[in-house]
Amino acid sequence: MNAVIYVLVAALAAVLAGRATYRGGGRDPLRRTFAVLCALTALTYTSFSLYLFPALSAARFPFAVAGAFLPVATLQFMESFFARQGEQPTRLLRQLWVATPIVAIGYLAGELVFFRDQVSPGVLEFALGALVYAGFGVNLFALWRRHEASEYRVEKARIRYLLGFMAAAVGFSGLEGADRILTVAPDAAALPLIERSVELQGNLPPIGALFAGLFLFFLYQVLTMERLLDLTEIFSRIVSVAATALVLVLISAAAVLWFAAASNPVQTLFHLFVASVLFLLAYDPIRHRIQDYVDRWFNIRGHQLAQALDELDLALPKIIALDDLSHTLLERLHSSGRVPALSLYVYEPERNQVRLVAQKASGDHRPMPTVALHPFAEGFEAGAPAYVREHLERRRAITADRSEEFAVRLRIMDGLDADLVVPMRTGELVLGWLAIRDEEWSDGFSQEEITRMVRTMSKAATVVENIKGFEAAKERSRLAALGTMSAGLAHEIRNPLAGIKGAAQYLQTLDSADEEAQEFLEVITQETDRLNAVVSSFLDYARHFELHRQPTDVSGLVAKVLKLVRAQGVPEGITLAEDLDGDLVEIPVDGDKLRQVVLNLVQNAIQALSGGGQIHVSTSRGYLTGSKAVDTRALLITVADDGPGIPPEIQDKLFIPFFTTKHGGTGLGLPICQRILKAHGGELSVESRPGAGATFIVRLPVPTLQVTER
Repeated sequence: MNAVIYVLVAALAAVLAGRATYRGGGRDPLRRTFAVLCALTALTYTSFSLYLFPALSAARFPFAVAGAFLPVATLQFMESFFARQGEQPTRLLRQLWVATPIVAIGYLAGELVFFRDQVSPGVLEFALGALVYAGFGVNLFALWRRHEASEYRVEKARIRYLLGFMAAAVGFSGLEGADRILTVAPDAAALPLIERSVELQGNLPPIGALFAGLFLFFLYQVLTMERLLDLTEIFSRIVSVAATALVLVLISAAAVLWFAAASNPVQTLFHLFVASVLFLLAYDPIRHRIQDYVDRWFNIRGHQLAQALDELDLALPKIIALDDLSHTLLERLHSSGRVPALSLYVYEPERNQVRLVAQKASGDHRPMPTVALHPFAEGFEAGAPAYVREHLERRRAITADRSEEFAVRLRIMDGLDADLVVPMRTGELVLGWLAIRDEEWSDGFSQEEITRMVRTMSKAATVVENIKGFEAAKERSRLAALGTMSAGLAHEIRNPLAGIKGAAQYLQTLDSADEEAQEFLEVITQETDRLNAVVSSFLDYARHFELHRQPTDVSGLVAKVLKLVRAQGVPEGITLAEDLDGDLVEIPVDGDKLRQVVLNLVQNAIQALSGGGQIHVSTSRGYLTGSKAVDTRALLITVADDGPGIPPEIQDKLFIPFFTTKHGGTGLGLPICQRILKAHGGELSVESRPGAGATFIVRLPVPTLQVTER
């Protein structure tokens, strides 16, 4: 059985070496270093398992030589993994690479000359073992120094876990080796296979080999997931596997004892076969039940988080409103006890920003209310499943050419008050994210927890997409009903208005009307004209329109609009300045409708400058900002004023139909402008701060053909 354990650990090491090499394509130096460490471990334990068999005593030589290189291979991996960008191997590592081959050759020479026929460990094995374990002591000390030098709480905690597994593997292996040297009899070579295996192993079972296998698996997790598994997670898995194995042992033992007295060996084998089949049938439910109980005892918070995510997976498909989504998502995760603070952000394409819609936390700290989609979401769009703070900190430290990129993400995560950010994403489209702060005492979320949250947030993204699609369908239905109603409403309103206006104008022509009556008649005429303008704007907003595109010089169109405004007269105290790029490409737009947009924006700016000021109109090149328009070139028309600005609470309502702050305004000018630009595939956005003026930016996409021609 001892030989089987060593063979299993060697097989595990070989498999990990192969997987690390295959996944890295043979090009990653760190993966190659790990593969060398695993290969040496596999050779060490394979050789020792062969050494336990009769007539294979010579296997102790490759066992000793491969084991001699394990400390320096381990140190090589540790230095490669923790190295900063451009950091060179330490002097100690270079010295060990020189000394280790010399020691191995000296051992082989001494054994072959003086102790060729000796089976039991001798003085040279003792000396070599002392050097090997001294090397492992150097590894432990170097790892402890890394722990002390680390600036990151999570990394320090996980290095302590790594130290624990390494110390256990080295300590138990050292005790087993010392026991073999002190107790193995010289005549062990003459014993049969089973007795020889037990004698050469010594009094202690191969616990060190098991911990060595766990240590390598631990390192493999570091290599492939850039993390160390949580100790509670590993421990719960080990306990659950051990408990399941114990059930199998009890079933097999009961079957053996029950049928041991059977005289017919065929019946005994048959009953053992039936017992094994029964165990396999019950294995899955038993394993899940044991895992559930173990998690309750050793990983209670992780277990509660898993339950909360399971409940969310069942609840999400039933949600049809954004408020319900945010309430359900935040309440269930926060109530699990594993998530002390979290906030939900949803993307607003009209303003190209991600807005905080809900948060759940204790205390007064509030995360940023809005965040620009780019550059923060670029990693999500490139396929990153989530942002984990310790991953970004480590990559910033070791990657010089992208350190600023990771630093920007970390600064935004500070503003979000988050240690983990999980996106709501469908394909490459980012609809928002969930920002989560971890407990102060915690060593981070496990990979399994992060994977589960990513999967749940992917379902939440589908819910958000469905909600937005439902709202868009409602808007289309509302506009269709509005269009149908508007035609009849306009007819019913305009006819009486025409009659009222005609009657008022007729009365104005009569000589009998005194001066006061003439004033009232003038008011009636003006108000009917205003109502007629409201009806016209209402029809423009509700009516379906088609674009008549023609190649247009946008700067020339803007210049004509400004010439018209000046001809109508600019109020005294207001300066109308322009900066038009005459080298812009012509793009296909509906000139009449675009002229309407520019005229409306300039007139709004004039009305905002009641006390005088400057309006600056410019054209330039740029890009669309929407999430589906990455790297889409655009022509920009900017209308900026230095007036009183627009308060934030009003900015959110500017594009709502019939909302207005002007006396006599219809509240349809900006919504109509927005509809026109959306029909062109463009955008209309506003930037303003109270007391610092307002800037409206029109973005019109440039077709690929025009971009190529430029």
